[in-house]
Amino acid sequence: MTPLLQQLTINHIQALTADAYPYLYVDRITELKPGEYVKGYKNVTFNEWFFPTHFKDDPIMPGMLQIEALTQLFTYVFLTLPGNEKKPINILEVDGVKLRQRVVPGQKLEMEVETLSWKRGIGIGKGKGMVENKVVCEGQIKICMPDMLKNIVPKELK
Repeated sequence: MTPLLQQLTINHIQALTADAYPYLYVDRITELKPGEYVKGYKNVTFNEWFFPTHFKDDPIMPGMLQIEALTQLFTYVFLTLPGNEKKPINILEVDGVKLRQRVVPGQKLEMEVETLSWKRGIGIGKGKGMVENKVVCEGQIKICMPDMLKNIVPKELK
């Protein structure tokens, strides 16, 4: 049975991924079961790089960056499996995205993603982001680990 990990700090997160400031949207992982699910959060501050233009007098975290935050969180489900640290992970698809409410400076975007499928280096998960226990964004995410895919060669190409 895979152990449950808790409270991965920003230092642990940076040790697992190639994502870095200003493109790292996970501040802490609060609960994680490798291969199965993850919970974490992003503290949204006025200092974020996107707020000066989105929007000048009405700062809102872009919806696609909320989905990017969910996607980054989902990758830790697989980056914490033995031998996967720092391996590249690509987004293949996001589906059923719903942006339900604004996320503004001073709020905490709490996120959770559960794995629906993990086969041959392709993972599918369902995630949601919440502010003050209200769902603000959600969607289904498909990612891949290219290092695992390169070992899978169709029979006709062998």
